[in-house]
Amino acid sequence: MRRFSREWGTSITRMGEMSLTLGKPADAAEHFRKAIAIYEKLSAADPANKVLRKKLCSLYFVLGKALGVPGGANLGDGAGALEYLRRALAIDEALAAENPTGAKYRQGLSADYDLIGQVLSNNGDQNEALESYRKALAIAELLVRENGTSTLYRRELAVQDGNVGNALLDLGDKSGALESCRQAVQIYEALVAADPSDAFIR
Repeated sequence: MRRFSREWGTSITRMGEMSLTLGKPADAAEHFRKAIAIYEKLSAADPANKVLRKKLCSLYFVLGKALGVPGGANLGDGAGALEYLRRALAIDEALAAENPTGAKYRQGLSADYDLIGQVLSNNGDQNEALESYRKALAIAELLVRENGTSTLYRRELAVQDGNVGNALLDLGDKSGALESCRQAVQIYEALVAADPSDAFIR
């Protein structure tokens, strides 16, 4: 029975992802909420199951995006977005604490802080946004120290440097913003030099 519930939840999640890709955040949110209800029951029945907990975390994350993360189709519900992104954050924090060497859980934490920062910034809460971006940056720096050859982690570090720079600029700290953006540019330059054919980085 649980296997069928998971397959059902996965199918509904895919519908939500497709809806969001098609620019239909209301439909996406409806699908994500249905999938969340399924995975909350599954996770409650098997609380030690890390796969179920991470899946639930991912659903909170994408519902947050559909509700109010800027830069893509969303419903403009910043408060709702923060609620679900913080639920995702709580799960990722617990998983990272239980698995201190698990890079994927720390990467999830960084992504949570990133989107929370975006929503806070969009809401005009620049100081809180900067704090969230700095937490994402600290995790990104740690991941690069531990996985220095990873293009993915180095790119994510550049993104977080840029986010911190933008937040500092919004707060009037031009010199701090310039330094953060300079660090981001240096990383991108190194990535392009290492792989000039990577159009995604360019």
